Amino acid sequence: MVSRIVSAVEIEADPQDQDRILLTRVASMRDGPVSFLRANKPTWRLLVERHAVPLDPEAEDAVADSAAAIEIVRLDLAGSLPRTRREIVLASFAWALANAGASEADRRRIHHAGYRWAVDNGRWDAVALEGLEARFLAQEEALTRFVAAAQRGDHDAFGGAAAHRAIVDRWRGRATVPRLGNALDRHANRLGVFAEPAAILHYFLWRLTPP
Repeated sequence: MVSRIVSAVEIEADPQDQDRILLTRVASMRDGPVSFLRANKPTWRLLVERHAVPLDPEAEDAVADSAAAIEIVRLDLAGSLPRTRREIVLASFAWALANAGASEADRRRIHHAGYRWAVDNGRWDAVALEGLEARFLAQEEALTRFVAAAQRGDHDAFGGAAAHRAIVDRWRGRATVPRLGNALDRHANRLGVFAEPAAILHYFLWRLTPP
């Protein structure tokens, strides 16, 4: 089974406009399953794809993830989300890996890759890593409690029952260890948590996972 892209649209939009456009334009596309990603090169824009059915697993995952992200955006803009987007992403990362039954070695591998790219491409140097480690140590106790709550599926870690339901439905049956690395990063992107902030979350989770 191979899904096809029926149409692809690029919508130029600054970051502060993307959430509104997702709710007013993308969410209203009803003539087929839709997924989106955010991009900043060569300009800020939304990349929207409409998929033909039947969907292959990758497209089905993209559509489910996009729907969950739009729901989180809706809750956030309505003032019904008492967690920040970064907290939601952190909770979602922790939940997805726990739900997938990932081993500690799996989690360390995924989170290491999730932040190491920033070192390898020169985005973070030794000084930046020292600063990140200091941030981690200052928050370690609170992070430990938060991640444990997210792994258990506590509603509060996700910002309430509605956000929890959106995240859990997104990952249900789709959180498989071999595919999680890329899926987690696309998930953060769709929620507006871009590459470097997502890498910081991966670093924190890597540090919280026993070697």
